[in-house]
Amino acid sequence: MKSFRNLSLRTKLLLAVIVTVVIALFIALAAIATLSHKLASKDFNEQLDILVDITAQRSQAALAFKDKRTVLKNIQALSTLPSVELACMYDVDNILFSKYERSEKVYCEQTLPIAEARLNSQVKFHVAKQLIVKKRYIGTLYVEANVDGVNQRLVKFIIYAGIIIFFTSIITYWIAYQLQFALTIPIIKLSDVAKKIAKTKDLSLRAKVYNEDEAGYLAKSFNGLMHDIQESQIKTGELVLELQEKSQQLESHSEFVEGRNKSIKNMFAGASHDLKQPLQAMVLFVNALNSMSDPTQKILLGKLEQAINNMRSLFESLLDVSKLESRLGEIEISSLVVKPILDNVFNEFEVLAEDKSLALKFHVRDFNVDSNASMLERIVRNLVSNAIRYTNKGSVLLACRERNGYGCIEVWDTGIGIEKDSIDSIFERFHQVEQKGESNHQGHGLGLSIVKRLSERLGHTIEVESNYGRGTVFRILMPLTQQADSIKKLPEHLAAEVLQPINHFPGSYLSVLLIDDDLLILDSLKTLMQSWGMNVQEFSKVSQIKEYINAHKNYHCDVIVSDFHLSKNETGIEAISLIRQKLGKSIPALIVSATDKAEDI
Repeated sequence: MKSFRNLSLRTKLLLAVIVTVVIALFIALAAIATLSHKLASKDFNEQLDILVDITAQRSQAALAFKDKRTVLKNIQALSTLPSVELACMYDVDNILFSKYERSEKVYCEQTLPIAEARLNSQVKFHVAKQLIVKKRYIGTLYVEANVDGVNQRLVKFIIYAGIIIFFTSIITYWIAYQLQFALTIPIIKLSDVAKKIAKTKDLSLRAKVYNEDEAGYLAKSFNGLMHDIQESQIKTGELVLELQEKSQQLESHSEFVEGRNKSIKNMFAGASHDLKQPLQAMVLFVNALNSMSDPTQKILLGKLEQAINNMRSLFESLLDVSKLESRLGEIEISSLVVKPILDNVFNEFEVLAEDKSLALKFHVRDFNVDSNASMLERIVRNLVSNAIRYTNKGSVLLACRERNGYGCIEVWDTGIGIEKDSIDSIFERFHQVEQKGESNHQGHGLGLSIVKRLSERLGHTIEVESNYGRGTVFRILMPLTQQADSIKKLPEHLAAEVLQPINHFPGSYLSVLLIDDDLLILDSLKTLMQSWGMNVQEFSKVSQIKEYINAHKNYHCDVIVSDFHLSKNETGIEAISLIRQKLGKSIPALIVSATDKAEDI
């Protein structure tokens, strides 16, 4: 059997009209029947009350004089009402005095029945009338009648209602059947045209407009839509032909561009060689003169050498930018280990940092990423070079770790920082960060532009955060190398634990007291621990810890992490002992040190 939604529109319309009319008619007749039954019951009850009152009044004297014959005659008069089944007269002591019983199925109680025992029946009417003479109770007349007459009237009404509903349904069906043709034929014809168009793909077919109603408007809209589709198909065909012609032109132009790129690539290679030669020669001449010159000339030669180095750096940067913008050469992406690349950069800039009295720090976790070794090293080298250039005191940190499923290389510095308004423009060509005061290390504004373009070609993400006047951090986010298929997978129950989010890490929600006199390291360790879900309270001095614990009497921590060498000849061991003493418990502790030689500890 089909569901209602799958029936035809005609059938739905017929069913909707017939069911609605029948339900409405049924509700109306049911309401009338209920009201009529209540009124009939009320009328009969009132009629019975009147007859009982009359009989009671006529029987007062007879009951007072104990005249059973007269009392019986009076109550037998109630038998003229067919619904009365029995009438019982009780004396002043509520003892049966006289009775009338229409059949053996009914009987009068020997004593006056309790009202709750026989009244309020759903199939009978009960009337009890007390006889009062001169305010003196002399007896009670009890009458019981059935409701058959009222019920028969209700049954007849229901039969008539059923007949009315039946014939009304037939008439409604006939009227709805006639009306549905006028309503559904335009839609059916429209559906036939749509099916024919779908089958033949003939977009010139149109639907007939029968009336100016909603169905007619639908047909007009359909015809307008088909006209627009037909026009679009014609235009699409013209565009396809035009695209084919353009494709042929692009194919020939592509061959031309490919040859031109090869020429440009050869030109860059030749220009690079030819321009580097005189620069290198100038460096050799300066070195030779430097060994033969007096101290005064050496100062000038030093400045000349610095100018030559700046010129060479600028030339190499311009050449790199030109190559990147021309997108010359193919980039080979492969799995590589990050640590050796960062080792090279650290070793290269360690001496340069020492010349500026800066501490170049190195914190590395080894992992594999998908990248290009030479291009990635160039990115890191430019970032570290910038960090050292714009940092006059403090330290520079080169670090790497896994972050949110990516490999992350970070370069932190305690330099001049970048103003918020300038962060969006630092990757533009020839943009230079303004420095207060004099500086002999002003850049040429191409380093970060090269970083951005190299990262874009590698598909890496560059992030930058800066606190003006305090320092900057650059982050390089790279995709981690996926495990090879040949590597044996862990069992499912173990793998599920490993792959849980970091907020399920066993150390989550630990309260950690962190101590390090290097603010850069302190901030990076705090960030790392917070990413594990730990609650971290950091301090750079032992005196700060004393003040904090004294001010927060209820302070609690689960573990202590401290650097070994602290300021003012203080050590992490001393700090841990102090904390345990202040908090009154032996708290687990961890000592961290960058020294890898036992004799230095």
